[in-house]
Amino acid sequence: MAALAVSHWLERTTDTSIKKLVQALRRHRSIAIQTGDHILHAATPLDDHARAIVNAVKAAATGH
Repeated sequence: MAALAVSHWLERTTDTSIKKLVQALRRHRSIAIQTGDHILHAATPLDDHARAIVNAVKAAATGH
């Protein structure tokens, strides 16, 4: 039930279908690599569409 509620909220918030959200965000993952005492973080930079989705969710979550 919660997944359905979250997916509906995401669709309303971003004006994008879940299918398009998944397609847009699928390749944007990050990884942490530990080498000795150091942790390196690597991530794929967000394109404009993915950045717009993330910004819409952040704005809705903070109430702005």
